[in-house]
Amino acid sequence: IVTAGSQISATVLSSTAVESVGVAGICVENHGRIVGCSNQGSMSAPNRLVAGICLINGTRGKIEGCNIISPTSIQAARIGGICYMNDRGHVRACYTAFNTASSQNATNADWGGIVYENKGAVTNCYLMQNGVINTTKSVGGIVHTNTGDAIVDSCRNYANTIFAQGVMGGIVAYLNGGEVRNSYCDIPNSAFRFESTATQKAVGGLVGVMNDGKLKNCYSHVMIYANTGAQKGSVVGNVTGGTIENCFGWNNVSSSTPFYGA
Repeated sequence: IVTAGSQISATVLSSTAVESVGVAGICVENHGRIVGCSNQGSMSAPNRLVAGICLINGTRGKIEGCNIISPTSIQAARIGGICYMNDRGHVRACYTAFNTASSQNATNADWGGIVYENKGAVTNCYLMQNGVINTTKSVGGIVHTNTGDAIVDSCRNYANTIFAQGVMGGIVAYLNGGEVRNSYCDIPNSAFRFESTATQKAVGGLVGVMNDGKLKNCYSHVMIYANTGAQKGSVVGNVTGGTIENCFGWNNVSSSTPFYGA
């Protein structure tokens, strides 16, 4: 645990010790400041949680300028590239760069490129170019699930290819509250794929499923391949609530079924 008022900086080459709930590259819980840390090793927590830097970022916790670069392997049920749960803390100026090798070892995992569950603020973070995520489950390019009054601001997804059979959003998979603003997904020359026939699944250039909250001043520029039965939209795959303001997408969409989203 990093306590309030403390600061840590480090480079991690391996994180294979498994806790009862999961494993993190730097610490399980942060209430201080983690700055300039890098995780370049393997992470193994089969059927549990994995975070590149910290599992839980607490109320006053700050994670700044950290990254996870081409880990040799990842084994987990749920993955947060930098942080698993941002519990009213702040994750800023961080990035992740996954490669094919890492994604192949986590094909049954739900992914959040930077944060899995966001209840705080994620700002100026990005998913790197040449990254590949391949899973039978769901993916949020920056955040998997955004809830409460959480903020995602000025974040970018440049990943090379994302394959998923669950809900997929270029920035957020599930927007259940809070605000996503000033962010974009820009993958114009690659295949941003959704490969599920389930009618309850959705793919969106920015958000997969929008149940509440606000999406403001964002855009997507991606190639979307969605199989029959998928709900899809250049901005949001499936909209059940919330507000969309000044957002747009210019996309190549390949599918035999009509759009359901925005």
